[in-house]
Amino acid sequence: GFIGENEDYTANRLFQKYKSNQIKSPRKGALIFRLNQDSHAEHAEHVEHVAICLDHQFKIEAIGGAEGTSSPVISWLNNAFVKIRPINFNKNKYKIIYLFKD
Repeated sequence: GFIGENEDYTANRLFQKYKSNQIKSPRKGALIFRLNQDSHAEHAEHVEHVAICLDHQFKIEAIGGAEGTSSPVISWLNNAFVKIRPINFNKNKYKIIYLFKD
C-alpha cells in the first residue's frame, strides 16, 4: 500500500504527503480534504478532515469524536460514527487527491 501498516497519519500529514496528486473534481476512490477555516492562502494550506469519494456526488467519512478517537469505546462516548454525505464541493474549502493510475 501507500502507507505502512503501522503508520498513523493525521488528515493534514496525509494531505501534505500526497498533495502533488491533486485533481480538480471529485471521483470514485479520491480523497477529499477539508481545509481549516483559516487556510485561505495557498501557502497556508492546513487540512482538518479527510473523507473518501464514493463517486462524484457522495463521500464516506467518520464524523464526531476528535483527533484522538482511537477505539470503539471512545467513539461511542464521543458520539462518533461513519456517515455517507453528499459532496458539496467548494474549491476554496476542499482539495482532492487521487492516488491511483488510470
